[in-house]
Amino acid sequence: MNPRTLHGVARLLLGALGVSLLALALFLVVESLPISAAWVALGGGVLLVAAIYEHGRYQAAIAADRSQFQRTEEVFTDPTSGQRMRVWFDPATGQRDYRPEG
Repeated sequence: MNPRTLHGVARLLLGALGVSLLALALFLVVESLPISAAWVALGGGVLLVAAIYEHGRYQAAIAADRSQFQRTEEVFTDPTSGQRMRVWFDPATGQRDYRPEG
C-alpha cells in the first residue's frame, strides 16, 4: 500500500475513533456518569483535533509567485511517492521548494 494512502487511512481511523469517543461521552452523560463522560470526551476531543491538525501540518506554504526561485543541482527521491524531486531556492527569503523532476 502507498505510504500516502496508508497515512490518510490512519488519519481517518483516528478521526473516527475521536468521534466515537465523543458519542460514548454523550451516552455516559445521559446515563448520569458525568465524570466518566468528561474523561472520555477529553480523549475523543484530543484524537479528533489531532486528526484535523495533522492533515494540514505538512503542507508546503510556498508563495504563489515562484518566479524568484532558482533551480539547484540538488535532486532526491521522495520517500512517500517515490518520485524524483528537484530543489528550487529563493535567495531573497531562503525558502526552498520541492518540485517533481521532469
